[in-house]
Amino acid sequence: MERPLRYRWEWGIDPRGLPDPRTSQGQTLNLGLTPYRKAREKGIDLALGLDVVDFALQGYMDVAVIVSSDNDLVEVARVVHDMTGRTANRVSVEAAVFNERRQPIVLKHYDYTHQLQHADFDSARDAFDYRKGLDETMVELFLRTIGKA
Repeated sequence: MERPLRYRWEWGIDPRGLPDPRTSQGQTLNLGLTPYRKAREKGIDLALGLDVVDFALQGYMDVAVIVSSDNDLVEVARVVHDMTGRTANRVSVEAAVFNERRQPIVLKHYDYTHQLQHADFDSARDAFDYRKGLDETMVELFLRTIGKA
């Protein structure tokens, strides 16, 4: 699902205009604030959460893994457990978070919290450029392998 970003006005200091802290200690600085527009997504968490609940209730999955450390999404795990926990088809809801520290991050309501490092992301990164068209030969080959050609 794709949604446009929303922008809101923020205020900040441009760090490029700051003096070198090694040579400016003890000096009084006059800094100006600059307005800028900060992009933020809107509604993606809600859409993701509703999809997980919907798929769980329809029996489309046994396990949902949400790759996020956003605390808003822990309620998705609680709701899915409440709705599927009374049946034989209880859906396990797990989180995957990026954590470079030794101390694990454990998120409430999830069955398990997987600890990922940035090297894990890099090793699984899909390098395919989806903006380019597909090679006709590869499409034909794929369709043959699934019996559609």
